[in-house]
Amino acid sequence: MAGGAKRLVETGRNALRQAGRKWLGAPRWLEGSQATGVVLSTDPPIVNTTLTWPEPAAYLWSFGNRIGRRPAAFLVCMSWHFDDSGGGRECMRAVAAYRRRFPMHEVHLLANSPDEVEGFARLGEAAFLLNQNLAVSERYFFPVEDVPVEFDAIYNARLDPMKRIELAAAIDRVAYVTRPPWAIDPAVYAGLHAGIAARHPDHRILNPRENGLVRDMDAASVNRALGRAAVGLALSEVEGAMLASMEYMLAGLPIVSTPSKGGRDFFFDPEYCLVVPPDPRSVREAVMALKARAIPRAHIRTKTLARVEPQRRSYLALLDEILGRLGHPPRFGGPWPWLHRRNFFAWGRVDDQFAAAEADRDRGRKAASSTE
Repeated sequence: MAGGAKRLVETGRNALRQAGRKWLGAPRWLEGSQATGVVLSTDPPIVNTTLTWPEPAAYLWSFGNRIGRRPAAFLVCMSWHFDDSGGGRECMRAVAAYRRRFPMHEVHLLANSPDEVEGFARLGEAAFLLNQNLAVSERYFFPVEDVPVEFDAIYNARLDPMKRIELAAAIDRVAYVTRPPWAIDPAVYAGLHAGIAARHPDHRILNPRENGLVRDMDAASVNRALGRAAVGLALSEVEGAMLASMEYMLAGLPIVSTPSKGGRDFFFDPEYCLVVPPDPRSVREAVMALKARAIPRAHIRTKTLARVEPQRRSYLALLDEILGRLGHPPRFGGPWPWLHRRNFFAWGRVDDQFAAAEADRDRGRKAASSTE
């Protein structure tokens, strides 16, 4: 189904859901059975999720209908740059509608950058400055010692015009880690794919292929691909906080970025992150400069984790505050408990996500009892 037809179908579904919420009381069968997020606690229910498009609060409704009318809390991060424009106002209207339907559910909004906090404030919303990249797991991304460096740079990004892959054109050797096309016109995708091959013989997509299309790479394969490059690229003008930028740094790669909105620079350090004008020459020169610095990968990783730690402490403190309001004792004062999760953007069936959280809780109880 072409991108335009998919959008038309989804628009119709959203209209049906909104009418059902108004006239039928938001029955569970009407909401999507799948959502992006992580269930952090089942008793009480606490969920980290995100806003989406074209229906901003769709994941809230999917998780919320599973929880029902009992005390719960949501932490909602931004997968795209938030401001107080028309799109931001529509997001806040969608969140307000959810709050009216489920007044026993706390909904806390998380911003990826200070300007997003200000944008929320202009709309009357107090947001927490907790960048989504705090949850990227260092267990999955780390320096790889047994892989030779073959590429000057690597760009982990879907093939989409907004990623501006053309800014990498002047770099001699570039690797790409990308994704199958899902929300982009197939002709546009094919053009971007062909452009990489035509641009330079040493620009290569590392993903495996099936029936002519690239396949996703798991975290281990991505981490190994990062080990084959000297520098990570981040070239879009606007997006979210870019999970891949944190994956680069945990794997020990320095970063060349263009100026951007969305919070990807929140954890950047000028020692190993250069922000340059959006032209191919500037990008190439910055890549060569970082290569010449030869900063040890372990140093970049260690410094990055030191920057992440205060954000994780603040996030866990917020969870304990929520537990107190919901009548439960604090339990998040220890180390980061979700290193086994790649990040907080897991897609899957809501029921399965609650089951996974139950399994996490049981493992935690067994581990605690074994140390007593």
